[in-house]
Amino acid sequence: MTPVELLREPAPAGRAERAPAERGDAGRGDAGRGDAGRGDATVRRARAADVAGIVALVDAWAAEGLLLPRSAADVTGALDDYVVAVDGRGAVLACAALREYSPSLAELVSVAVSRRAQGLGLGRRVVARAERLAVSRGHQALFAHSLQPAFFTALGYAVVERALYPEKRARAQTVCLRRELGAPTAERAVERAVERAVERAVERTVARGRELAAAA
Repeated sequence: MTPVELLREPAPAGRAERAPAERGDAGRGDAGRGDAGRGDATVRRARAADVAGIVALVDAWAAEGLLLPRSAADVTGALDDYVVAVDGRGAVLACAALREYSPSLAELVSVAVSRRAQGLGLGRRVVARAERLAVSRGHQALFAHSLQPAFFTALGYAVVERALYPEKRARAQTVCLRRELGAPTAERAVERAVERAVERAVERTVARGRELAAAA
């Protein structure tokens, strides 16, 4: 498992820092929000059409040395682990992902927010969506390593001993955080089944539209 280190991100001039960046997985910062400024972002599971946007979002921060780049193949191979926030045109504004550590535990990675979507709470929203995904998969807890622990403690994460994750000891400058998750309820299981059905229906509709357009 490749160690992932959450790093402190640069805040826009004149604004307080609000969200974390994750080395090897995420980025943050912003000016010029465009559609995102209207608060119409949708948070959902990632789809094939989001791969390029996720890669671009992560690589924008990797170019500044804050993150490790992700290839399209990397993201595609783990697409089911990603959640995204998208604007009304489908552009990816934020993302987060899970990396299974054990059947009961997952690592929170790829937490990234677009430069044009800062201050809208999208970092918190994608983390919350990733937590719901973790619960639906039976994970009992999530952990992350960060240089910006305040972001995570505000979301209910607690600082824990690094010794819990031996392979992370090399990242001595980061803080290890963990959050216990509630067990999935019967109501949530039904909600998740409906979500999956809707997601599959949308994917089939999009695929059919592409087939018709190609045949025209």
